[in-house]
Amino acid sequence: MAIFESKDQKRHAQQYEEHLQLLKMQQEIEHQKMKAREQQALNQIAMNSSPGILGGYGLQRKQNPFNPNKREAFQIPLAQLVTLWQAKHGDQWVDGSQPMQEGEDFYADAWLRLEQNGLFERMNGWARLKENVENVLANR
Repeated sequence: MAIFESKDQKRHAQQYEEHLQLLKMQQEIEHQKMKAREQQALNQIAMNSSPGILGGYGLQRKQNPFNPNKREAFQIPLAQLVTLWQAKHGDQWVDGSQPMQEGEDFYADAWLRLEQNGLFERMNGWARLKENVENVLANR
């Protein structure tokens, strides 16, 4: 602090220093909040991402370790899974980047299994069953 001639100048200088410290603390708090939000977003992305699979239906929101023996979509025959997918989506394109709706865990698992078996055609984040999916299954 510089040498000041009056008490008012000293008081103003002290108030200024206190104000600067308060601003620095507020800035640090905002920085920490921003870092926490960023980390939360990264954690959410990591939890909801499966490498090599489109988002949305390709998401795995389960926090439990993956065990296909405990998931219905991995227990039924592939042909039956294709039929169930067709019953839900027909031949429509599905936006793979859209988040799953609550209660669609079965179809998220179905997406994973059908994707792993190469039964989707894809275009710019959208996917649908291949037109010749029955022939692909028959030739296995």
